[in-house]
This record gives sequence, structure tokens and C-alpha cells, in this order.
Amino acid sequence: MARPLLTNPSKRTLYMRAWKARHPEYDEYQRVQGRIYRSDPEVRSKAIERAKKWVSENPDRRKATLAEYLPKTRKERSQKSREWVAANREKHRAYQRQYQSGRRAKTGKRKVDLSAVEKRCSGICGICGKPIEGQMHFDHIIPLALGGEHTEDNPQTAHPLCNRLKGAKIGYTIAEARP
Repeated sequence: MARPLLTNPSKRTLYMRAWKARHPEYDEYQRVQGRIYRSDPEVRSKAIERAKKWVSENPDRRKATLAEYLPKTRKERSQKSREWVAANREKHRAYQRQYQSGRRAKTGKRKVDLSAVEKRCSGICGICGKPIEGQMHFDHIIPLALGGEHTEDNPQTAHPLCNRLKGAKIGYTIAEARP
């Protein structure tokens, strides 16, 4: 009698629901096993290695899966995030303060005399090497996101477009910026 259930998915689902209703301890067992699985560093590292191996062997499938999944779930993910923030205001603020204080500590957050930077660069874009006429941006040669410091010698002047194209890259030149 058990064999026909294995071949019919809807009957199997109904059977499993009824079985789980009769055996509520099974859900707790699964939860505990999941915690053990996730907390065991050796098991976790093996699972991560398997996942990395699969991704490296199947880059096209991974890209296709993400291209399909991310746009479908964007609204749900952002809604969940907003709900979490609304339910955990203090925790969210603490996370934000911790993040900002870490960035300030890492960057030194010293005041830099931008007029001295402008004078040092003589109005020349540090990325493309052409004179800057009109609007000017200040760019970090080694980006703050990559461990650069906000000191007198790290900022340079740049065209707004060059700065946006450079982003958080090191050693970015105009050949890469403007085709």
C-alpha cells in the first residue's frame, strides 16, 4: 500500500501531512538537526565548498537562476527588509551606528582641506589627465571602501563622469573610463 503513495505526488503530500500531524515531535527533531547542521563548522564548510564547486562548474546556470530569481523577488525582499526595520527600530539604529562608527574609525574621518587638494592637482582630472572646467568631484585614489584613508594625500580632483565611472576601483585610467 505504501508504494502507490510514492508514485502519486498529491497522495504522498496528503499522507505526509497526516503523518506529521500524528507525529509532532518530528518537526522539533528536524529543527534541532538543522541547528546542529548549521552550527557544526566542519559540516558547514563542506556544504560551502560543495556550493562553490557547483557555482564554478555551472556559471551559466547560476547566472540564469539569479537573473530569473532576483527580479521576481525584489519587491518581496525589500518588503521583508522594511518590515524587519519597522519591527526592530532600535536594533536597526544600533547596526547603523556600528557601521558608521566602523567606517569613521577605518577612514580616520579627518577634515581634509579640499582647496589644498585642488591647488595640488592644479585643476587637472586625476583619472583622465585633462583640465577640469565647470563642475568638479573629489575622488579618493585608494577608495575608502577598499581601505583607503581620508587624508591630505589620498583625494584627487576628477571630472564627475570620470569619478562615477571609476567607482571603487584602484588604478583606474581613462582608457578604461572613456572608450
